[in-house]
Amino acid sequence: MRTACTYIFLTAAIATNPFYFFLQADTETKSSADIPSKLSGSASQSPAFHPFTGKITKNKVRMRIQPSLDGTILRELNKDELLIVVGEGEDFYKVAPPEDLKAYVFRTYILDNVVEGDRVNVRAEPNLEAPIVAQLNSGDKVEGTVSTLNSKWLEISPPSSAHFYVSKEFVEKLGDASLLGTIQRRREEVNALLNSTYLLSQSEMQKPFEKIQLEKIVSNFQKVIMNFSDFPDQVGRAKQLLSSIQEHYLEKKIAFLETRSRLSKEWQAKNMELTAEMKSQQERLQQLENKLLQATATEAGQPAIEAEPIGFAAAMVDRPRDISTAASIREDSKVEGWLAAENKLFELWQAEHPGTDISAFYQEQLAHAQTIKGIIEVYPRTVKNKPGDYLLLHPTSKKAIAYLYSTRINLQNSLGKEVVLRVAERPNNGFAFQAYYVLGIGD
Repeated sequence: MRTACTYIFLTAAIATNPFYFFLQADTETKSSADIPSKLSGSASQSPAFHPFTGKITKNKVRMRIQPSLDGTILRELNKDELLIVVGEGEDFYKVAPPEDLKAYVFRTYILDNVVEGDRVNVRAEPNLEAPIVAQLNSGDKVEGTVSTLNSKWLEISPPSSAHFYVSKEFVEKLGDASLLGTIQRRREEVNALLNSTYLLSQSEMQKPFEKIQLEKIVSNFQKVIMNFSDFPDQVGRAKQLLSSIQEHYLEKKIAFLETRSRLSKEWQAKNMELTAEMKSQQERLQQLENKLLQATATEAGQPAIEAEPIGFAAAMVDRPRDISTAASIREDSKVEGWLAAENKLFELWQAEHPGTDISAFYQEQLAHAQTIKGIIEVYPRTVKNKPGDYLLLHPTSKKAIAYLYSTRINLQNSLGKEVVLRVAERPNNGFAFQAYYVLGIGD
């Protein structure tokens, strides 16, 4: 008797509502005789039903057209998929169509997106043998595109009269109907954050190591991990990407440090070579100075002067010097000696800055230059390996405070003047004061 009554109910339900869909899991063993005799929304009286957001709890849950285990299967849903439940029976929930589901209507009955005709069938696939999932009436409006499977059909979203059914035992209630929209917005947010951060990480890792900035990338991945625990797939992806980026960054750091260490060793070797060449140039200059001093003494009717090295204390002695005769003669020889030293420094710098010229070298030197102040005097002592041809005297005490040289500024023009200098440090070769290369000069 129960089977007969159920059959009568199903016949009446399908006749009055031919557009319902039903879901059933592969593992379900209920027979068609167990189909509920009442569904919310039918003509019979039932308690008010409040729609809610449900989640599928198993894989391969079947979606059917009729509320029967023999009903046509439209698709299989997987675990954690979400849907809106809009009604219920004894064993089944009635749910709204998923957003990604498509239905099809014959194009002959559609004119300017308006249905022309009554009871126009909407089918699950673009062919006349496909199950009917809903019907449209004259004047109904539809939006769709021509099906790529069959150009005689229009692909549309299922109308609101179409519903699904799923066994209650495979649906978990999460919250009210608005929760699905909230979850979908959060899913879009976390996916957008993941995608943008991934693209940013790829861009950063293409840069030289010293220019890579990982702070925003790490912060974004940590935000996904901490704030979106309800999306385990995205959290897992964020952890995987963060680990990969950190590993890649570490590899680049190791390569950078190894290169810097190698260049440092090369710099030390070249610096030793440079020091040796500078000593050789200083010896040449000493010889020239001896000749010039002897020539100057001869012209003045004085005994020949033998240039002699001086120590730290002697370098600080402040005494008048008659340099007017020899100064202009010696200027070219001084520049010549320092040109070789500066060229060596530029070559070392250029090894780390390929494709640059010497003007770029001095621009960088100027960008990091120091400012010092004092009175310029010639340093006429002929000593080996001296770190400059000029002394800078303290403005008040008139004591020597630095050695100077330049290949770009004519320091001879500022002798005896109190000046402000823009300078870069140079090796002082163990002498008493720091040595500087003069990049700029002002009063």
